[in-house]
Amino acid sequence: DLFESYVGAVVAAAVLGATEFGKKGVALPFYIMMIGLVVSIVCTMHIKIGMKPDGTPPSLDDLLSAMRFNVIVAAVVITVCVLFLCVFFFESEADDIDDVDGVSYDQLNPG
Repeated sequence: DLFESYVGAVVAAAVLGATEFGKKGVALPFYIMMIGLVVSIVCTMHIKIGMKPDGTPPSLDDLLSAMRFNVIVAAVVITVCVLFLCVFFFESEADDIDDVDGVSYDQLNPG
């Protein structure tokens, strides 16, 4: 059920993107999903917990700490990658940002 909800959210984002940005809007949610998948796999592969210096196995807190660190790293990497992806995808539309829905920036902020 979780997978179905995730795919449903991606497809909904693609439909909304299609109405606003055309083909680029359809592709963007799938690229974001791909970035998240790749970064999550790489971060999961880099969780390494060894024995403590005294030879005892790692505790649950050690394992949770390593996982928490990797989740934070993955979130930062995904955020940076998606930021660059959006800038790359929509750089040609950046000039049109001044006129959104027929209202220009000058009309909102006179003076």
